[in-house]
Amino acid sequence: MNTSIRNKISIGLFTLPALILFGFFIVYPLLPTLYYSFFSYNGSVSKGFVGLSNYVKNFKDPVFWLSFRNVWRLIFSQYLVGGPLALLLALALSSKS
Repeated sequence: MNTSIRNKISIGLFTLPALILFGFFIVYPLLPTLYYSFFSYNGSVSKGFVGLSNYVKNFKDPVFWLSFRNVWRLIFSQYLVGGPLALLLALALSSKS
């Protein structure tokens, strides 16, 4: 067997468990969430199909946009402040003084 083909097969076999876990814990829970987002749902009983009106209602809500902005601020602050600080701390701990 060609080493190129053998390498591709081994890469596939080694990534398969990670893909299965990703699908089970990330993709599979998203499917019911996506389904329920198109219905009027109170947590126990689906009251009927409402289509995209839940999304339209959210996009018109100023609280949604405030929370959206706050989440992006948190993400950027973590990457711009927390990331470099963590890197500097790791460099300081790894230096041999």
